[in-house]
This record gives sequence, structure tokens and C-alpha cells, in this order.
Amino acid sequence: GSGDGSGEGEARLCFGTLDSWLINRLTGGAAHVTDATNAARTMLMDLQTLTWHAPTLAALGIPAASLPDIVSCAQDFGVIAEGPLRGVRITGCLGDQHAAALGQRCRPGEAKNTYGTGCFMLLNTGACVVPSTHGLLTTVAWKLGPQAPPVYALEGSVAIAGAGVQWLRDNLGIIKNAADVEPLAASVPDTAGVYFVPAFSGLFAPRWRADARGVCVGLTQFSTGAHIARALLEAICFQTRDVLEAMQKDAAAAAAAAADKTGTGAGAGAGAGAGAGARAVTGGGGGGLALARLRVDGGATANSLLMQLQADLLGLRVSRPADVETTAMGAALAAGVGAGLWTEADIFQ
Repeated sequence: GSGDGSGEGEARLCFGTLDSWLINRLTGGAAHVTDATNAARTMLMDLQTLTWHAPTLAALGIPAASLPDIVSCAQDFGVIAEGPLRGVRITGCLGDQHAAALGQRCRPGEAKNTYGTGCFMLLNTGACVVPSTHGLLTTVAWKLGPQAPPVYALEGSVAIAGAGVQWLRDNLGIIKNAADVEPLAASVPDTAGVYFVPAFSGLFAPRWRADARGVCVGLTQFSTGAHIARALLEAICFQTRDVLEAMQKDAAAAAAAAADKTGTGAGAGAGAGAGAGARAVTGGGGGGLALARLRVDGGATANSLLMQLQADLLGLRVSRPADVETTAMGAALAAGVGAGLWTEADIFQ
């Protein structure tokens, strides 16, 4: 409770993320912690220091004492206090999309896109905190151990992907099951000029237009449900391309900034570090993001037509793993590091 205004209640009132609540409950109240990836989601954490940002807390009137301690994604979080797993140690914790990127083993300069109800793309920028000027989110990708350096990422989210297929099924009734959209869309060679913008709840990255609404254009008397279904699949791919192009622009800007530091007399050591940062962000090229492939996961990747359309539209190879549910894999990999079963280097061998 919040108490009677004496301050005692305020000291007892705790605020945190979902993971901090789960860990607190599982450990019988022994731990009040959150990992760096989930802490970043609050917009209250300093990405450089991985500590709560005091000026922001003060501006919002949030007492620092009520917040969980920020820890790494792979360490001893405490022991489960009750139930069948009593005595088992919790050794891994990280956010959903961060876990998927780790499960995909994305190295610096590599990106993954998760296709679920929406789309969520992360680009591993290595040790570089890349401020986005093109509508993306700068975040922590993971920190695998108390002494391990943090790995950072750029992230872009798309509101409607698989949810659009559900709309075709539930609202338009042109398919009976979500899996029916692939053969229906494949029954026509193209959209015949039909374009679909599924902005049912606005547009997310990189445009961030809450006032946007859905549009379907190019309809003629010859248009069919198959053309609309194919246009929806293409819309998912176009939105993904929007996010990837924003990442390419941010990566190019980061590389240019690093090159400026190298060439403006910052010193040999600083210049070498800036060059390494550019290589981490761009995947080695230094002049921009040079992706060879896009790693993909999530339930919608079972749609092979969608994946082929995505590859064609990006001009990149799309890499789909045998197990497309990579979030659980990433969480398990982090837990293994925290338990001492393997190291971060082992994950990427």
C-alpha cells in the first residue's frame, strides 16, 4: 500500500516491469530486480550507464527507492521459493524481442525480424549506442553477465502483420483459417494494382502516425479476395522494408559520425575506437549497413509466399530457422550463461 503519507508506505511501494514482478513473486519477495533490456523499455534508464536516469525520475516524481535494481540478463536472480520448482535458481531474464535476437545469434551488423501479430526488427549495433534520427528505438540488446559489456540495438516495430490476416478471416470472411491466406494469395500472379495499407491502429516505425487509418486502393471490378489477400502480404513486406531502410540510414549516419571522429584529430586511440564502432554498426563496411541476409522468426514465417515476397522486395536472402519460435531459445541461452553452463562466446561459435 501507499501508506498514510508518513513516507513509510512510500518506501514499501514498489514499481517495476513485468519481469521484476515475476521474479519477486517467484523468489517469495526476496528479489526486486529487472534486467537491462526490460529496464530500457521504461524509458527511465540511461543507456550508457545502465542505471536509472535521475533527472527523468525527478521530472516524473518517481522515487528511485521504489524501482528495482537493474542487473544483467544472465546471473543469479534468486531461488524459486515455492511449488514444484522450489529450490531452482533463476539465471536468465531478458525482453521478448531481445531474446529472439539472441536466439537467432545476431552478431553486430546483423538484423532479425519477428513476424507475429505485428513485426519487430532488431539490428545488433554491438557496443555502439546509436541514436536514431529516422523513427527507430535505441535499446539494449542484451548484457550476458554482471561484468559483461552491454550489446546495443536499433529496433523498429510494425503494428499489423499477422493481425491483418486475422482481419481477413474475422472481418471480411474471405478465409476460414489463417493458413488459407497463402494458397489464396498464390492463386493470382500479382495484386493487379491493389495496394493495402493496414493502418488499423495508426502507423508505427518509422512514421509514428497515430492518426493514420487503413487504406485499400487500386480496386477494379476485376479485383478479388485473392488480390486483397496478396496485397496484405505485400503490405507486411513493404512495412518491413520501411523499417530496414530507416536502419540503413541510421547506420550510415553512425558510420559518418565515427569517420568524422577518426579524421578530426581525436587521437589515435579514439580514432581506432570510432572506426571499430562503425564496423560494429555496419557489419564491417563502415559506409552503411551491408546486410547479406535478414534472419526471420515468428509464426507468420510459416507462410513461404510471404517470405519469398519479403526476399524479393528487400533484395536479400531471408533466413528462416528450423524452429521459428526463437524467443524461448534466447532465454535459454541467457540462462545457460547465468548458470555457468556456457559463455557468450560459446553461443556465437
